[in-house]
Amino acid sequence: MARPRNIRKLFADVRKKDTRLSTWMRQNYVILIEQIRPDRVEWKPFLLIIAQLDLRDEHGQPVTPDTAARTWRRIRKEMDEKAKRAAAAAGPDLRPGEIAAGVRPVFQSRLGTSGPVLPVASALPSATTSPGPDASAAQSGAPAAQPLLGATEQVQAALSKLGLGRVPMPKSSR
Repeated sequence: MARPRNIRKLFADVRKKDTRLSTWMRQNYVILIEQIRPDRVEWKPFLLIIAQLDLRDEHGQPVTPDTAARTWRRIRKEMDEKAKRAAAAAGPDLRPGEIAAGVRPVFQSRLGTSGPVLPVASALPSATTSPGPDASAAQSGAPAAQPLLGATEQVQAALSKLGLGRVPMPKSSR
C-alpha cells in the first residue's frame, strides 16, 4: 500500500475546507459572544452571514434557524465548561499574605505582626555567618534588626503573647 508523501498537507487542506457551523463557531467564539450577547438571538439575520460564508450543518445541509440555535447552545456550553476547567486547573487567586484562598497565617492576624511567619529554613541563623549589617548597625547607634527565630521559638513567642504557657491539649472523649 503506497502512502502519500504529503499527508500533513492533505490533512491541512481538508481542515481548510471544513465548512461546518460548529467548527466555525468554536474558532470565532470570542467574537460571537461579543456580537450575539446573552440576549435572545434573532437567527434570521445571522443566517445571512452563515449563508455568505457557505457554512453547513454537521450533515452538509444548509443551516436552519433551529440548527443554528441548537449548535450555538451546544458550543456555548462546551466553551463555558472548557473555561471553568481551565480556571479550576489554574487554582484560586491569592491575595497578598494569604496562604490559601481566604486564609491568612493565624499568628499574623492574632499578634498584629505585619510580616508573614518565617519559613523554618530561612528562620534558622547560620552559625558560620560573619557579623553582617546588624553588627555595623549596633556600632553606629542604629537599632538592631530583630533576630530571626526558628519555628519552635516562633510558636513559643506567639503562645506567650496570647497568654498561653503551653499548647492546650484536646479533652479526652472517654
